[in-house]
Amino acid sequence: MTNTVCGNRLNEGHTVFIERKIAGRMFGEQLRHFLALDGWTELRNQVRYVMVLWLIRGCYSDIVRYPLL
Repeated sequence: MTNTVCGNRLNEGHTVFIERKIAGRMFGEQLRHFLALDGWTELRNQVRYVMVLWLIRGCYSDIVRYPLL
């Protein structure tokens, strides 16, 4: 992973954090918690999807060498 890719992901994560903080201030903390839970669920589903693809393609050794979870 290059610095550019890592930097972009960090910026995106920070942007989502700030968006959720603003939504929490505007519409209440319950919405902020709901958005965070939804984001966590989506992340978990994406990680599972990638792991299944790796297993289907026979790249199990990559998962063991570089675990995602």
